[in-house]
Amino acid sequence: MYEVIFSTSWDNLVKGVTTSIFLLLVSLISILGLSSDSLLLTIVLIIVFSSILLVPYLWMPRGYTVSDSIVTVKRPIGDVRISVAQVPLRWKWTWWGLRLFGSGGLYGYFGIFAFKGMGIVRMHATNRHKLVLIRDIEGRKYLLSPDEPERFIQQTQTPFPTQTTAFL
Repeated sequence: MYEVIFSTSWDNLVKGVTTSIFLLLVSLISILGLSSDSLLLTIVLIIVFSSILLVPYLWMPRGYTVSDSIVTVKRPIGDVRISVAQVPLRWKWTWWGLRLFGSGGLYGYFGIFAFKGMGIVRMHATNRHKLVLIRDIEGRKYLLSPDEPERFIQQTQTPFPTQTTAFL
C-alpha cells in the first residue's frame, strides 16, 4: 500500500490556548493543593486537572496520510479513516460557527462543529489558516488542516503508482 504522509502544526491560537490552560491548571493545583491541609484533596485536584489536559490530548490530530481515496487522521486514541468522495476544497475559517462537541483551541479544533452556510462538520484540525473541506461517500463533511493543503488536495486526486515487476 502506497501512502503519503502530511504533517500538521498548531496555529497561534492553539498555542496560546493550550499554554494558558496548562499554566492555569498548574497554578490552580499549586495554590489549592498547598493551601489545603488534606492530602486527599490535593490528590483529587491533581487527578481532575490532569484529566482536563490528558483527555483532549487523546483526540488531537497528529498528522494525516493519504492512500488511494482514503484519508487517515492520525490520533493518539485511534485513527479516523475518511473515504474521499469529491475533490477536497480549501475552506476559509469563519467565526460564524458553533462548537457542538469537542475542543475549540486546546490542542486544536476537533469534534463536531456547525458553521453558517455549511451545516454540521467533523473537525480534525490544528490550524485555522490551512483548512481543507472533505466530503466522504456518505455525504459527511470534514475539516482537516494539513501543513501543505494544496499538495494534500492534489494527492487525494492523484492515482497512486502500481507495483510492477520487471523481468530480465
